[in-house]
Amino acid sequence: MTTQTHINIHVLAFGQIADIIGQSTFTYSTPNTLLALQTKIENDYPLLSKIAYRIAINKKIALENTELHEADELALLPPFSGG
Repeated sequence: MTTQTHINIHVLAFGQIADIIGQSTFTYSTPNTLLALQTKIENDYPLLSKIAYRIAINKKIALENTELHEADELALLPPFSGG
């Protein structure tokens, strides 16, 4: 059985995501995988599950199975449009 470690992650939220969450920067206590974080944050803020947002870790777009570390900076990026 795998045990998940909880860590504190610095999170930046942009655009409509910051509006949904109510702040643009915060610290979030989460299990140490991106998928677990995404599940937890969408449970805490259900409106996030209705938009197609991306997640960047340390300024790089992240994959679902990414492991998180205490010093990581996470950015929640809203859908972009334009040309």
